[in-house]
Amino acid sequence: MVDPYRIRALLARVSERKEKLAVYSRCSAEEYLADEEGVLASKYLLLTAIEDVLAIANHIVASEGYRSPSPSWGQENRAIARTAYPDGRTLASKSK
Repeated sequence: MVDPYRIRALLARVSERKEKLAVYSRCSAEEYLADEEGVLASKYLLLTAIEDVLAIANHIVASEGYRSPSPSWGQENRAIARTAYPDGRTLASKSK
């Protein structure tokens, strides 16, 4: 069963990181690259936001019993695309 509290907590962290990253988006390329600590911080924020999104996908896929979590984002996308709607269609077939 999907834990909505866990999903909300992960989404809140993604949102916090997005807000912190927004500061860097307002810098010019020269300003951004001149701030070595800012470059490292923004890389960390982006990486951890991606990891949280991947954790959400892993949790949903595993909680619904489709398969155990995997470390690969591509595998998560494929697993989610194969997930069937109640009428039997899948995300993969819907996009065609």
